[in-house]
Amino acid sequence: MWIHTVRITVLLLALASIVGPPAGAAGGVPQGAATVGDSAESAYNRGLKYRDKAWELTEELETASAAQREKLRKKIEKEYEKAIRAYRTAIKTRPEMHEAHTSLGYALRKTGRFEESLEAYDTALELEPTYTEAIEYRAE
Repeated sequence: MWIHTVRITVLLLALASIVGPPAGAAGGVPQGAATVGDSAESAYNRGLKYRDKAWELTEELETASAAQREKLRKKIEKEYEKAIRAYRTAIKTRPEMHEAHTSLGYALRKTGRFEESLEAYDTALELEPTYTEAIEYRAE
């Protein structure tokens, strides 16, 4: 019995050395970065989480003191940057994903990169001309 336990432990240790630490752990894959086998959907969903975090921080701006506002703005910018990286990973994996192009356009717009934002919305609308989210955001 103990031989099986030893073999399993050795196999798990060997596997852990190949796979490495979990994403986001010290020394692991940076947040928003692609991983081997990363699906477009998981990258896109990760981008949505970063966007949602930026939204939460934006709501905090309303009640924040002047000193806190600058820190919050920097945090918001970082969350949108992580979202941009995640959406680009999704697009690289699945270029026809119009939702990722639209969300990329939104995050780029929120970081002041308007030309890139318009390009992303245009691509989304080329892929799905009736996608109302892209139509609305592009108009904004």
